[in-house]
Amino acid sequence: RTAAAAPPAAHGAPHAAAAPVGTFEDVQGYNWDWVIVFPFGSDMLKGSMRPDEIVRRFNEASLETYLYYSVQRDEILCKIRASRERLGNHADVIDYKMLLDEQRLREACYAGLPQLNIQPVVITHNSDITEIRPYQYIYGKYDTDERLVPLYAPAPGLNHPFGATHRLKLLADIITSPISNGGCALDMTKLLEDGSILAYFPLHDPELRDRLAKSWLVPFQW
Repeated sequence: RTAAAAPPAAHGAPHAAAAPVGTFEDVQGYNWDWVIVFPFGSDMLKGSMRPDEIVRRFNEASLETYLYYSVQRDEILCKIRASRERLGNHADVIDYKMLLDEQRLREACYAGLPQLNIQPVVITHNSDITEIRPYQYIYGKYDTDERLVPLYAPAPGLNHPFGATHRLKLLADIITSPISNGGCALDMTKLLEDGSILAYFPLHDPELRDRLAKSWLVPFQW
């Protein structure tokens, strides 16, 4: 759908906040990840929660939102995103596993942590036994400790580990997690069934889409 004018606050519709696209994308390396479709008009009152109540849950969980009308002006679309700091905090809370950078992990193991009485860990690679290197394909629980953050492998094209798949999974978990865990405590299936929302789905990542097209849509392949 193409954006139309931002919806007013009438009939319980939430205010549409300004969305500085360039600033966020320049800093974070990505933009909006999820979109939720709300009914507009009298249908807004049929579900168990109004759009403004749901959006307030998002904002209270430090998620950023941007709302606008559908072209037909019979629906309100709500884009959702979170900064990598917010994603990292939630990943830490739920012990989310992420790939460790092979070279950085090797260097950290070779150095050890003398201040914690942890001796260096040196594992040699015997290619006759396995092609997998000792520090390759190692996953660890995400931790916001500044000593550990550099160990996580950056996602392709980003300087941090929160690529599209991780962002979608973490955002979905934030939306459904209890408020005590910093989440929104929203049952999206229930909201969809009772008409509070009409749909929710991830947005395309233009860069990943173009990369996939170049890899798969080979000219004259048919």
